[in-house]
Amino acid sequence: MRKLSIFLFLLFIIGLSACQETAFYQKSFPIQDEVWSYADSLDFSFVIEDTETVYNLELSITHSKAYAFQNLYTKISTYFPSGEKVEDIVSLELAQKNGAWFGDCGKEYCILNIPIQQNIRFKEAGAYKLIIQQNMRKEHLPGIKKIGFAIFEAKSTKN
Repeated sequence: MRKLSIFLFLLFIIGLSACQETAFYQKSFPIQDEVWSYADSLDFSFVIEDTETVYNLELSITHSKAYAFQNLYTKISTYFPSGEKVEDIVSLELAQKNGAWFGDCGKEYCILNIPIQQNIRFKEAGAYKLIIQQNMRKEHLPGIKKIGFAIFEAKSTKN
């Protein structure tokens, strides 16, 4: 039963990525020396002009297979055009409980695309900013190679 759950989860992730088109916005940051420190915040700034379009938001994590944890706690701060700020602590699950990595793993690294919001509309037109910081219990977190953020226009389900 557990294997079936894992298979269905991976199939869902593959299905999401297969349904997506070219990114509306995409940016990634390499992490210097593959050690992500508290002080190294990642700034993703973008402009939304159309509040009727439906979007999917996705994080991309590239980590070493030697990364020592099952997850990655992050603090995500969102700044809206109105000046409002919302902060969330988000646990990004990188591995199963048995230690097997999610995502696409090569010899040294794994890449995992994580949908963080699906089928959303931005309520305000204007400039947005997303700041991501690592929020683990270690000030200097080894094993993180790159963090990316992308916004995809959701495919229309209309015929």
